[in-house]
Amino acid sequence: MSTKNEMQETATKLTNQLAEQGRIIEGGWTGFAFLVLNRGLDPIKAMELRKAFYAGALHLFSSIMVMLDPGAEPSEKDLKKMELISKELQEFEASLRPARN
Repeated sequence: MSTKNEMQETATKLTNQLAEQGRIIEGGWTGFAFLVLNRGLDPIKAMELRKAFYAGALHLFSSIMVMLDPGAEPSEKDLKKMELISKELQEFEASLRPARN
């Protein structure tokens, strides 16, 4: 059985491969669908969920491209904005976990 470290290394390698192939969002959708969606899900609902997944990715990417300061190097404001995005996503991720008693 794989350890958590091995699983993380495999995920990192796969992420890098998908990014190099221009398929990072597709890989994210595939992973999400595999882990979360019911295999008996109506194909139309699955297609609508896929559209929503991609729409979220498009919104985030477009927003990042608009909000970053001009220049090759990230500014302090850029780093702060990215930190806030990370925080927002971490809060959402935490909300998905079951509550512990």
